[in-house]
Order: sequence, then structure tokens, then C-alpha cells
Amino acid sequence: MAVATKSPKSPWDDLRLTVRKACTAKSDGCDSEAIQILKNELPLKMGPWARTVKISGKEKKEVLKNLFQSELERAEDVKEQKAILEEELSQKLSGLFQSQMNQLKKSFEEKLQGIKTVKMDEIDPPNTSKLSQSFKFIAPPKPTVINRENGIHFDDLESILNEALKRCN
Repeated sequence: MAVATKSPKSPWDDLRLTVRKACTAKSDGCDSEAIQILKNELPLKMGPWARTVKISGKEKKEVLKNLFQSELERAEDVKEQKAILEEELSQKLSGLFQSQMNQLKKSFEEKLQGIKTVKMDEIDPPNTSKLSQSFKFIAPPKPTVINRENGIHFDDLESILNEALKRCN
């Protein structure tokens, strides 16, 4: 998952972009990536910001909760907009694809008009034993398991903020 980010102008912008990156990963279903951002990047961004604001720790936590809430809502809005655009694009491409398929079908039918037809019982069945040996079943990847051993989970915002604020003091 890639998030386009601008070069931050201030510690707040840097922190906000990191929170946005985590919230976007969470919204996209990349929980383990979101947790890694919260665990590894967030504390590094919170320190410079926390040192530039002259408010209590409780007020900092409230500001950060509001930031997370707004960025989660923003990520969900973007996800909905993306779904709408994907549906519109799918419909447009489907129409275009159907038109091209009709043209190909017409062209193919025109080329087939002079070809001799053969009855199915006149055709020898293909030898599929060699073909089936060349295909192997590949199991789908296992779903991502969220590691709760380290005590970090994206939905536990209170613990995340407490831990990050401790690390930046």
C-alpha cells in the first residue's frame, strides 16, 4: 500500500501525515502495516510535535484522538469515493469491452463462413494426462494474524497514544 505524501512543513504536519498513513493502511485492510506505523513511526513524529505545543499531556492526548478520528473518517470517505469511481470505470470499460467483443465476433464469424464444419464425433479427444501433470495446486496465502503479544492493536487508540506519549517524553 502506497500513500502519496508531501514533504511536511512542521512537526504537526509530519505527525498528521504519519497518522493518515496508518489510518489509510487500516482502512485498506492492512492492519499489520498500520500497527507497524503506529508502533515504529508514530512515536518518532509525536516527540517533535509534543515539544512544540504548550498544552498538558491530557490535552495532547485529546488533540491526537481528534486527529485519529478525523483521519479515520477521511480514509473511509476516500475508500467510498474510490469504490464509486471503480464502479463507474468498470461500467464504462464493460461497455467498451462488449463493443470490442461484438466487433471481434462479427469479424471471426465472417472469416469462418468459408471453413468446412466437422462433427464432434469425428474429432479424437485430446490426451489430457500430460496436461494435468503440468498444473499444480497453489494454496492461497494464509490470512494476516494480528500479533497482540506486544500489546499493540490499532483499535486500542488509548493504549497507543499512552505508549507513544511515554516514548516521546
